[in-house]
Amino acid sequence: MRKRLLSALALPLLTFAMGERAVPQNFVPAKIVDKRGEAHEVSALVCDGKTYFTFEDGSVYLKVPFENLKKLVVEGKKGDKLLVEAYFTNGGRKKLLIDPDVECVGPTPYGTLDAFLSQIREIDFGKPSNGR
Repeated sequence: MRKRLLSALALPLLTFAMGERAVPQNFVPAKIVDKRGEAHEVSALVCDGKTYFTFEDGSVYLKVPFENLKKLVVEGKKGDKLLVEAYFTNGGRKKLLIDPDVECVGPTPYGTLDAFLSQIREIDFGKPSNGR
């Protein structure tokens, strides 16, 4: 009787623990311009293991998927954050804050790019430099 009771309690707990929804990964190609002005094309950009940025917008956080971004321009430091201007695919733009230690990686034709946002001047999303 005790085993049945434990089994009956364990099954819902196991089911609830596995209930997290999977988030689809939409990989976006990008052209990254570093602080020296060198352009690097990546076929699938991922930053901190995600395909979106978490920005600070006033006192709230704003998660923006890469496919909603046209361009991200790093304007400089503001306190311990980076001030960036985000250009959106809907034509809007907004100045936001983000952590400078966000690490972005992506495959290039010659290896793997690995850079922190503090090393980047600009990211053009979905537009490789060869015009594809």
